[in-house]
Amino acid sequence: MTKMGRNAGAAAALAAMLMTAGCNKGVPEGQVVARVNGDEITQTELNAEIAAAGVPADQRAKAGPAVLQRIVERKLLAQAASKEGVDKDPDYVVLRQRTDELLLAQRYLQRQSQSASQQPDSDKIEEYLRTHPQLSEGRQLLTLDQIRFPTPTDAKEVQALQGATTMDELIAVLRARNVQFKRDVAQADTATLPDSLLASMAKLKPNEPLIVIGGPVLTAAVVTGRQPIPTTSAQATELAKRRIMSEAVNNRLKQQNTALREQAKIDYAKGMAPPATGAAKH
Repeated sequence: MTKMGRNAGAAAALAAMLMTAGCNKGVPEGQVVARVNGDEITQTELNAEIAAAGVPADQRAKAGPAVLQRIVERKLLAQAASKEGVDKDPDYVVLRQRTDELLLAQRYLQRQSQSASQQPDSDKIEEYLRTHPQLSEGRQLLTLDQIRFPTPTDAKEVQALQGATTMDELIAVLRARNVQFKRDVAQADTATLPDSLLASMAKLKPNEPLIVIGGPVLTAAVVTGRQPIPTTSAQATELAKRRIMSEAVNNRLKQQNTALREQAKIDYAKGMAPPATGAAKH
């Protein structure tokens, strides 16, 4: 081969190497697992997607490529939507703001819950069990005859319902007002019921329904049976521990919500303010 031929061959080989290097330059590496029109997808983003999909821990590595395709497809659609100006649509802007606020609020509550959730000591658990026998020797499975119906908006209707002393009287009131209701039988573990609810049940007369007010649907229930639930000391201790930690978290969140409202300046349009008995200030 002549010198010129050798030089030409070397130049061609060099060109091929440079072309290969140029192709490999854009290959994602490190924490970047893919790029979609220059938009990077990181390993952290992929891990979050896998976790949100509920993939078992021992299958996550294998599921990575398939889950990654979901992200790729979503980004392609999002990019196409942006090109058409969908992200400027007023409805989208409102929805995105709501989603962002919900996520931020959820993360904030999680942080507050974690800081308030502390393991109680043995003395606190023992004292809690002493004042909450429904977790140990007094634990029972309650059988409930209950009905559910829409929350009335008229104060007179509420008074009429609360005046019912038996389930039959309550049903008669609902039927007289053409209120649709659903009746069924349910069971409840006293270890899972709030103290306030158990206290209200204890004040009821035989066959008197307890109306639980809250939300768009009301529930009225009569206890028709009680069955002891055998509970070991270890089980009672665990129940008490969970209840103590849950109550601590709920108290922290209530205090935080009250503090935030007291510190905030909230102005309502006419007719939009909450009732005067509400916690909100304006």
